[in-house]
This record gives sequence, structure tokens and C-alpha cells, in this order.
Amino acid sequence: MATMPWTAGETLLALGLAHDLEWTNPSKGTPAVVGLSRLLAQGPFHPGISLPDNFPNPNAVKMKVSNLIWHYSGGEHGLKQGAAQDLALVQLYRSDPALVLSLAHDLRSLVEQSFGDAALVPWPHESSAHTRRSTPSTVITPPCGSTHCGRVWPNGTPTHTTASGL
Repeated sequence: MATMPWTAGETLLALGLAHDLEWTNPSKGTPAVVGLSRLLAQGPFHPGISLPDNFPNPNAVKMKVSNLIWHYSGGEHGLKQGAAQDLALVQLYRSDPALVLSLAHDLRSLVEQSFGDAALVPWPHESSAHTRRSTPSTVITPPCGSTHCGRVWPNGTPTHTTASGL
């Protein structure tokens, strides 16, 4: 099968992961990389196209995150190449990280709630290998009424909502 181009949504989720990993190169076995691979395979990013069950596989997610890190670090770290949208998204992140991270959060929450099995999709803060830079704040009840786990982005928006509300 030919390489499937990453959609803007998939790339946005990979950038959110790169941020959560503090812009360090992950391995294909990093739990959050495996989790994002599973979520992307379940999501609505390539409608009408028959894809393998493991698409994109953890190695593809690791490579995309590494492409974003390369742009973020100015070519000092990560994996060179990637798509033009990788650079454009990193530039947008640099100009307004709160906006980009909020979009990534909202997209991930929507995909998890609509298509994903959140139990199979660990976030970086659930991995012992990586912790968030910001300390989680108090529990937030968003306007939709669901209960948030309490973890927030640096701009104060929730990182995600769990299915059980915990």
C-alpha cells in the first residue's frame, strides 16, 4: 500500500502529542504513541478508504511526531522531511500555542467520544515515562456537564474528558 498522506487533523493531534512529550523524540513503543496510533485508526480521517486496522501504525506516528519536532527545534532534533503542513502547523503553534493546543484538545476529545475506545488510548500523563510540565488544577465541569479529570493545558483548558467522568 502506498503511503497515505496525513490529514491536517491527524497532524494536529500529532503536534499535541509532541507538545505533551515536551518536544522530545518518542519511540514507537511509547504508550502515548501507541495510543494515538489506535485513536487515529478508529477516527474519521480517511472516509471511504479501506485502511489496514493498524493504520497509522505506531512507527508512522513516531515519525510524524519526529517531523514536527524537527521543525520545532529548527532542525536540531527530530526527523527531517515531513509535509509542508508540518512546518505551517509548527509556525502557528509558535505564534499562538494556546489556540493550537485548544484545537488539538477539542479534536481529540471529539474523536475519542465519537469513534475511540478511550480505555485503549493513553495520554502522556498516564505514562510513567513522561509527565506534563504543568501541574493539574482542580476538577472542572465544562458547559457540556461532563466531569473532567482535572488536567489542563497551560492556558487553563481541560486536556480531555474521560468516559467515566473521573
